[in-house]
Amino acid sequence: MPFALDKVLDHRRDLMTGAGSAERDKKLADAEAQVSELQKKVEELELMHKEKEEEVNPLRKSNDSSSSWKAEKAEYEELKRELEEQLSNTHNLNNAVLSQLEEARDRQKDAEMELEKLRQEQQSVDDIASGSRSHGGDDDWKSRFEDLDREHESLKAKLKQQQEVTEQVRQQAAAFLQEMRALSDGHSSNWDREERLIRDVHRLEAEVKHWKNRYAKSKTQLRHLRSSSIGLPDNIHDANTIAKDNALTQPDGLVKDVHITKFQMAIDELLRIARSDEPSLVLGQMKGVVLAVRYITQDIDSAVNVNTATDDELTKIRARAKAQVSATANNLITASKNFGNSNGLSPVSLLDAAASHLTAAIVELVRKVKIRPTPEDELADEGEEDQLPPMQSPEYFSVAPSLTRFSGNESIYSAISSPPSLRSRTNSHSMSRNRLSGAKHGYPGLSPDKDLEELRVSYTNLYSI
Repeated sequence: MPFALDKVLDHRRDLMTGAGSAERDKKLADAEAQVSELQKKVEELELMHKEKEEEVNPLRKSNDSSSSWKAEKAEYEELKRELEEQLSNTHNLNNAVLSQLEEARDRQKDAEMELEKLRQEQQSVDDIASGSRSHGGDDDWKSRFEDLDREHESLKAKLKQQQEVTEQVRQQAAAFLQEMRALSDGHSSNWDREERLIRDVHRLEAEVKHWKNRYAKSKTQLRHLRSSSIGLPDNIHDANTIAKDNALTQPDGLVKDVHITKFQMAIDELLRIARSDEPSLVLGQMKGVVLAVRYITQDIDSAVNVNTATDDELTKIRARAKAQVSATANNLITASKNFGNSNGLSPVSLLDAAASHLTAAIVELVRKVKIRPTPEDELADEGEEDQLPPMQSPEYFSVAPSLTRFSGNESIYSAISSPPSLRSRTNSHSMSRNRLSGAKHGYPGLSPDKDLEELRVSYTNLYSI
């Protein structure tokens, strides 16, 4: 009987010390190698993510002029957030795998200690069995050995389960890495597409400015001054009817005919935009009208500075006409501002009436100062980037005290001030739209209030009568 027990114990000991330990060591080594490989992949992914961040940061600061581009950038930010979340999940999974491996090592140590304890107990059993074979204690030791053997098998099953969990975590991490790599490739293609769209927009803006300038020059060369405005009342002064009078065009006229053409084009575009689906763009086109008026008044100021020997009475008449232009221009600015801030709720007829009165004032001014045909050499140099003196006055267009009734809210055609709540609600929408509108029509973008304030012109000394 003791010899049979010795054989069983020797067989168990060989199994535990031989194949069991070798298999566990091999599996643990494989798991550690897989975890090390996973850590390297995570580090490579972090480096790749950092490089993408460095590539994305300059692009993020490049151009944010379109609401559609902002939406795409928001999508890119969302993708970035998802990537960061997935990277964080991968780190967490990696930490969990390391923790599980550490627990497996601890269990292995416990199992080895238990095996060592079993060996010591087996040795004690052998010693006791050799000294007390006649006492009949073999059954108790055999029962205790079987209990320890079952506990050992249970520990082996738990270790196998932990290894399976580790393999599942490794597969999930590999899937996450593959998904993040696919998202990173899509992210790069979206940025390339946005860069192409930005280049196309800039190219188209340059083409629009070029063709608008060529159209104004061609129309001026043909001396075709007829206004094409539509939707105005019947009593509006027609620039075509006035222009047919040959007395308006004289070699010594003060206003260049190309500037009259630009004024007509600016008014036409303003009224067209007012009837479009985006009335807030009126604020951007308003700058074109103001610049056209400034071209005309600048021609008069330049001619007056050159020819100082003029009749005082004629100077006063011209000053009154320019003051009338300033008053009507202020009303057109107010009407455009209220129309844009109200998002089209303000009647478009107010804008039409203000444009009508400004046109009538310009025509009346042209009657006094005459139109000068632009020579071919000057027309070739005429561009859209004309240099004008800086605006310094705190008023839109300064008006003589005798004409202030034409520039306030008491005027029959001036628009009422927009409510603050409505203005604040529409400012954010108008600002983004106006930047696009200004670029589209060849002028820089305008915000509803700040940039219109920058259009103010000083005529105080000139209009003091």
